[in-house]
Formats: sequence, C-alpha cells, structure tokens
Amino acid sequence: MVGFGDLLPVGALRILSTAEGPVGLAIITWPASFTFLTMKHFWPHPLNLESVG
Repeated sequence: MVGFGDLLPVGALRILSTAEGPVGLAIITWPASFTFLTMKHFWPHPLNLESVG
C-alpha cells in the first residue's frame, strides 16, 4: 500500500484544495502570456508586414 489516501482535506479545506490546481495553472500561465505579449510588442518579427511603416 502506497498511502496516498491517508490524508484527506476536511470541511472548507476541500474547497481550498480543489481550487489549488486552477490557481497554480493561472499563476504559471499569466506571466508566460504577459511575457509573450510584451516580447511581441517590443521585438517584432522581421517578416511581419503590419509593423513595416
């Protein structure tokens, strides 16, 4: 027996532990998308014809 089911959240901690996954995903993806959009703005692609004036 591995023991993964030995500790279970009880009461309000069940809601907190359920929300932990999506919050962690948002904490990782928001800075990544912000960095991508910032780099896209300050470092345009050389083949992008919209930025050529």
